[in-house]
Amino acid sequence: MILTGREAGDDAYPALKTAMEKVAEHGMLVLSFEGVKMITTSFGDSCIGQILVDIREGRFGNRKLAVRDVGNAALAAALATIAEIAAAPLPLAPA
Repeated sequence: MILTGREAGDDAYPALKTAMEKVAEHGMLVLSFEGVKMITTSFGDSCIGQILVDIREGRFGNRKLAVRDVGNAALAAALATIAEIAAAPLPLAPA
């Protein structure tokens, strides 16, 4: 699977935001990228990047976001770029 396009990322953002709001205070939402081969920065910026900005600006209290099952270097590099654009950490969670 390839996650691509700003519009698709915009469409995914509300679901991700709702999932973040359901996480317990001081908890962590872990996104699994199992089966994902690539994510474009346009998709990632409008979805994951926006969540990271929301976290950085305190909109989710003390909740955090992490990723796991990042299966290749290109995907890892794309996620790192998204986190860099958002100026927020995106840690790798243990499998």
